[in-house]
Amino acid sequence: MAKGKAKKKESDPVRGKSRTASGSIFERLEAWFGANNRKLFRITCIVTLLLSILHFNARISEGGDDST
Repeated sequence: MAKGKAKKKESDPVRGKSRTASGSIFERLEAWFGANNRKLFRITCIVTLLLSILHFNARISEGGDDST
């Protein structure tokens, strides 16, 4: 290489892009779940609480046979 010429930097075309954007569906889902894990946890807790309340049976006995 000559003294007067500087070494030209080669740009990496992949570096500007996100790895997950061009990855498989598993990689994209993993990145989305990783970014939204707190939101998913809260939604799961709310749905669990709602279903627990809806399935709760407040009646003591339906058949009348649990007093023995």
